[in-house]
Amino acid sequence: MYAIFDTYLNRDTWHTTDPAEDEAFYRALGQVIGQADFDPEAMGEYMRTAKGLSTNSQDLLAGVILKRVEDARAVQAFRRYNPGN
Repeated sequence: MYAIFDTYLNRDTWHTTDPAEDEAFYRALGQVIGQADFDPEAMGEYMRTAKGLSTNSQDLLAGVILKRVEDARAVQAFRRYNPGN
């Protein structure tokens, strides 16, 4: 399921704050967020593995991935508390 993020992760600028990177991430997230077994932590682990980072990595890329995990948690919570949106 998390391979849907490969297109996003393979972009040269995936780790930047450019709005186009947000769009690429959220488009991928939108394809899996509704699946019952989607887990933001597992998504983050997939991303870390795809980028060759350890679970406890503290570099810039790990920080970006942590933010994306937080973003996914927020979207998941919004959907849980606002069914139909």
